[in-house]
Amino acid sequence: MSDPGGVPNAAWKDLMVMAQTAAGDTHGEPKQMSAEDRKFLENAMSDLVKKTDPVRQMQKLIGELKALEEPTGDDLDSLNNTVDALENIVCQVDAAVDFCKLGGLAEIMRLMDCKCDEVRVEVLRLIPTLAQHNPRVQDLMLQHEMIAALMSMLVSTEECSAVRVKALSGISSVVRAHEQAYIRFRQLNGFVVLMDAFKLAHHCGDEKVANKTAVVFANLAHDLGYQGALDHGLPSCLIRMYGDLAPGSDAASYLREYIDQNISLKNIDAENRTLIEKALKRQLEYKMEHNQDDQVSFHLFRSNV
Repeated sequence: MSDPGGVPNAAWKDLMVMAQTAAGDTHGEPKQMSAEDRKFLENAMSDLVKKTDPVRQMQKLIGELKALEEPTGDDLDSLNNTVDALENIVCQVDAAVDFCKLGGLAEIMRLMDCKCDEVRVEVLRLIPTLAQHNPRVQDLMLQHEMIAALMSMLVSTEECSAVRVKALSGISSVVRAHEQAYIRFRQLNGFVVLMDAFKLAHHCGDEKVANKTAVVFANLAHDLGYQGALDHGLPSCLIRMYGDLAPGSDAASYLREYIDQNISLKNIDAENRTLIEKALKRQLEYKMEHNQDDQVSFHLFRSNV
């Protein structure tokens, strides 16, 4: 039970015991305080509970999201503060679940459809914080068709690069380590969508999206194990991505590592072998030109050519 100030009765007793202990009086039951002192403490503790209770904080912050009916660039500062505050709370597994059930997930999806790119970028950064390594949140996002919504953003030619990068992070966090989410991803032809997104980004010269897509693709392939990835034809897709990536990009090094650990050039067809050899050569030339050591690539290239 709680009193009208919203402070649990047990908290009052604990507070009185602590106060008497601090004053050096530890004998007997807690003494009754005056009405004036109780009112003062009631207000102080009620304010403290409101500021420290995560559910109350999230309700307030969700209210701030709801207040943004048609947000524009003018709302970015306040939205940034709201999202920052939420990230500090929903990084806790249970709080993330509560946030979704309190209506926060619905607000994220609503704001994902707004017309302002910067607003979409802001709200999208909440998705990995909520979903990563949190099966209960992944379940809720699955029910709300979050994967389909993120894929739609990824392949839309009208979306900006920053939105697509955030959508990729969201897809990865919702799908990975969750069997039902992965099944839904496959039902939506997820790997085909990622490959199309990569091709579009590469064609448009959007290295950020191309690099992010390649890394997400490789991570999902890695989760399947090599045989599982092979059953879906993913290694060939990764080889083609590797052949198209800029030789100095982190994504190229990331895919090269996957290829080095999983694929033997002696066991693939001539076309894929040629793609790998050309990409390795470009990467080696780039690193030599920029005075970067890369003994692993050099060894792999020389031992398989």
